[in-house]
Amino acid sequence: MSGMTRSRAPEAGIPTELTATYFSQRASAGLVVTGSVAVSPEASGYLWTEGIHSARQIAGWRRVTEAVHSAGGRIAVQLIHRGRVSHS
Repeated sequence: MSGMTRSRAPEAGIPTELTATYFSQRASAGLVVTGSVAVSPEASGYLWTEGIHSARQIAGWRRVTEAVHSAGGRIAVQLIHRGRVSHS
């Protein structure tokens, strides 16, 4: 499954239980690629996009990864920095 931004992380870019459910439901796709995941606070160009630059975000992705693996799937993160469209 190709990566797409879903904008479902309203609290500091932390993936939620909804994120884990969403990706685990698609585990049968083979390799699931997450949407654009920001590598720093300045890398995000849109509201509510997930990040992977804080301990809380990493813990959220761990829950997502475990859910996908439990459903028999594989998952990879699509890292991104939105360049000139990004802002703090």
